[in-house]
Amino acid sequence: MKRIAAICLVLGLVLGALACSAPAAEPVPPEAATQPVASEATPEPTATPEPTPIPTPEPPALLDHVVFTDPVLEERVRAAMGKPEGDISAADAAAVTELKLNAPEGATEDQRIRDISALWYFMNLKSARVHEQCRDRYQPALVYEAA
Repeated sequence: MKRIAAICLVLGLVLGALACSAPAAEPVPPEAATQPVASEATPEPTATPEPTPIPTPEPPALLDHVVFTDPVLEERVRAAMGKPEGDISAADAAAVTELKLNAPEGATEDQRIRDISALWYFMNLKSARVHEQCRDRYQPALVYEAA
């Protein structure tokens, strides 16, 4: 019984190795076989393949003013911009290049930013810092700086 198992194992390994080997060479067409082969063929330079672009998400349909879905983000953005009330126009948002939205020391769970989708309106943002003091010390902070 052990011999049969060993033979099956060896047979499986051999068949697996053959299945993974390089495919057989394709037959040469007759007209290619009659062409003279240059004795000193210089290799032609190969073109560098273009990198595959990473698709970027489509931006949402933007309005003429910022629409906040997170009240904590809205509060911090308004404080950073010095605009406590009224609409923040899309032009005002586009003029902002830096935002520091850090949570206050000892922030509670309801003082944490949950949704940053309104930052789509800040098209010229070069630097954004959101550091939340949290119980899980391994949760990363959002830090964005344009190159």
